[in-house]
Amino acid sequence: MKFYNRESELAELGTLYEQANDTARMTVITGRRRVGKTMLALEFARGHRSLYLFVSKKSEPLLCAEYVEEIRNTFEIPVYGEFRHFRDVFALLLDLAKKERFILILDEFQEFYAINPAVYSEIQHLWDVTKSTCRMNLICIGSVYS
Repeated sequence: MKFYNRESELAELGTLYEQANDTARMTVITGRRRVGKTMLALEFARGHRSLYLFVSKKSEPLLCAEYVEEIRNTFEIPVYGEFRHFRDVFALLLDLAKKERFILILDEFQEFYAINPAVYSEIQHLWDVTKSTCRMNLICIGSVYS
């Protein structure tokens, strides 16, 4: 698939990625469905250390098990214990970001509301207390429903 006319958006994502070398950065990409939000983020992440997590309509423990498997495969690290809450997965990722800079893409971020509405405040708390000590470039993608 060819990628057209997103040079300014890619440049902005590049600027935010470079800033994540010193402190964590969060970007929110929203818009109507099928306009290329995910493709934009994935195109930018190519060539960088990154992790893509899709928020599907499943139970939180099942999602967490899938995410932990992706983390194991991407970072080639052992992860012990059972993760039943996304806050614990996010805390693990923030801890990893203290050691190395990477891009975390959370796609269909709005779906967390149906799974566990508390996720938003839990993520906010973790982000607020750790963003100055980690180097994560977090990209949250959400669709707007009309």
